[in-house]
Amino acid sequence: MSPKQFSRVSTTLFLTAAMVTSAALADEVRPVRIATHEQPDLDACLSMARVVEAGGTGLAVRAAPDGAAAVTDEIAVGAVVFLCDTSEDEVWSGVVYPQTEDQDCGLGSGVETPKPYDGPCKSGWVLADRVPVEAG
Repeated sequence: MSPKQFSRVSTTLFLTAAMVTSAALADEVRPVRIATHEQPDLDACLSMARVVEAGGTGLAVRAAPDGAAAVTDEIAVGAVVFLCDTSEDEVWSGVVYPQTEDQDCGLGSGVETPKPYDGPCKSGWVLADRVPVEAG
């Protein structure tokens, strides 16, 4: 194999690996967990926040705490969210948010152990600096 052929093969392999890695990150899903504080006598999520900044039409909600993860929804500036989970690097907040202003997300009572949120509201991951704590 000539050096030119080797270079083409190497470039092709590198680009293929990059596309596979990118696709894998986009397919990554990490459910938002509730009761991460492990205190069953407290609410399932301890804090509330209001979206303070968003690009385009709203704050991107992602399937996992990663900028390459799929965008699953958008939340409008001013919307209230429950802060339930945090990424290890604290860059991302796992949030639960109602679809309507009066929807009960079922977070007002304690949960024995941490678990993925499976209630009636939506959930996902947002940049933590876009949802500063307002209460809790």
